[in-house]
Amino acid sequence: MLQLNPPFNWAALRTIDGRTAHRVKCVEKNARKISHSLSHSGRAALGDVVGRIQRENGLNIRSIPLIYADDRQCDDGITTFSTAIGAYITGIDHDIDLQNLTPHLRSSNSYASRHTEEGTEYITKYYAADQISDQIPLLVQEYRAALDNQDILLGSALAYAHLLAIHPLTDGNGRAARRTIINVLSHLYGFPKHLLPLSLMISRDKKRHNDCLKMAQGDTDMPSYLKYFTELMGASFEMMALLAYVRLKRFGDLDDRHVANLS
Repeated sequence: MLQLNPPFNWAALRTIDGRTAHRVKCVEKNARKISHSLSHSGRAALGDVVGRIQRENGLNIRSIPLIYADDRQCDDGITTFSTAIGAYITGIDHDIDLQNLTPHLRSSNSYASRHTEEGTEYITKYYAADQISDQIPLLVQEYRAALDNQDILLGSALAYAHLLAIHPLTDGNGRAARRTIINVLSHLYGFPKHLLPLSLMISRDKKRHNDCLKMAQGDTDMPSYLKYFTELMGASFEMMALLAYVRLKRFGDLDDRHVANLS
């Protein structure tokens, strides 16, 4: 049976190895530094941050795109859902009220979807529709607890996989999950939410992304998934710095209207 019944493994937060824990701390420290360099008060340091990233990764700043696929096509349901869940998680809205979200939630009781990526067929299992109203508050509770414990990156990793397993919307669940995580991280770190190119970095190795998600949702290899997500976010924050640097050079500010006009 394809229906996803077991509880999502949030206990994995307490079982990571020392090497992963060290890498997570490095990525979170770098995220804070990059986010500060994008603020008006810290922008003088952005050039140094970008120079270091280029040296460490062998990148040419001229290869950095101004336009990238970052979930621009989001309907009202995706935007409403991700904004509301992000507000619940960060405590902007303390009481979870799913009634306002009900029109956007999936009602179909199908338990899986199939798609093919690079020749590999994936069967994605998710919770039945009548479990969504129980799973979302559980996700919010666990994610809040992780953030309270300063497990920002790993809490985001588990929330992302859990949200995709809940599959709350009829369509656009990937975009909704990414937007939710970006909304939370933007709130915590203070960077402009339209700048984090999470979709772009996922698209560079979509097969690994899907394989690792399958490990997390089936709880077959959670350490590999957490390692992947840590690397993904590290690369996303560094690309955000490069994108910001290029936009500032081109436009003088980080307002997204410039890029929207070019696309």
